[in-house]
Amino acid sequence: MSSKERFQFLASVLEANNQYLTSNSGLVVGNRHIRFAVSPDGFPALVVPIVLSREGKINLGLRAIRADVFNGNSPELEEGSFFRLELQDHNLLQEFSYLVDDVLDSLGTSNDLPQINRIIDVVESWKKLFSEVLAEKIDNNKLTGVYGELLFLEALVTELGPGAIEIWQGYKSERHDFVSNDASIEVKTSLSREGFWVTIHGLHQLEGDKLGILGIKLERSPRGRSFSELVDSISKLGVSSSEIEKCLQKMGINSIESDKLTAQKYIVFDSKFCFVDDFFPKIVPSSLKNPSTGELIQNLSYQVNLAALKGKLGEESFREGCSLLRGQIEA
Repeated sequence: MSSKERFQFLASVLEANNQYLTSNSGLVVGNRHIRFAVSPDGFPALVVPIVLSREGKINLGLRAIRADVFNGNSPELEEGSFFRLELQDHNLLQEFSYLVDDVLDSLGTSNDLPQINRIIDVVESWKKLFSEVLAEKIDNNKLTGVYGELLFLEALVTELGPGAIEIWQGYKSERHDFVSNDASIEVKTSLSREGFWVTIHGLHQLEGDKLGILGIKLERSPRGRSFSELVDSISKLGVSSSEIEKCLQKMGINSIESDKLTAQKYIVFDSKFCFVDDFFPKIVPSSLKNPSTGELIQNLSYQVNLAALKGKLGEESFREGCSLLRGQIEA
């Protein structure tokens, strides 16, 4: 069984137990067992016995991986110091499993407990790859999100004319992606086909008296349009392509003619528009018993399932969003 399969098995057991789980790797150093583990949050980890060391966190310079030293004394862990290497991003499980394999190969089976630096040296050799892979995944998520905004911009320009680009606020990093006539729309785009979950960031993203959420589910398809083709379509409706590119550059997208933006094509698999009204589940400052304590909360994100909410589907979802921003309907 591979490292990845071991982690996946522990994660499946975790769902029924909701506790920190470990599994013997079969390797022994200094007469103590190296173990695979999964945290209560579902993050995979490698737990390695080491020479006696002081407890505490270790900064690896990798946002996706956490490391610390702790003292074990439980039925599963022998007494003594342990080095724990724990993944913090489920999207990197494959890469983390390869790293774990490399650490295990470097340790082998020994009568001596390893020093911390021996493990850290292996991690150091993987840092560049992890940074590149993480950047690539972040770039893909960003591009997917911007693609969704451009889809709605295309619909707006079709309805309102080239001046509709002034309604687009996403490239300015404003709270909502589109704002007009005291109304706002937040576009949420995903490549996942499971459910219709959208991620909300922070306490303030769903604040607003006339606010709608447009969820867009994309699917990669040779029959679809690339990022560059979508931009070209909007420019043919009268919006200057240079104006669009300036907006995209502010979002960190520097060339719509890059291979990445011309090769990958998407179709809209599904879409749904929902009003953020009293029936929409949300966490905002007014949700708190004492709204002023909202300033003490950081890095809040949560998911809402649009599939369970009332709303317009398909082409109607785009039309509903356009109507809200034109002031033709009340949220």
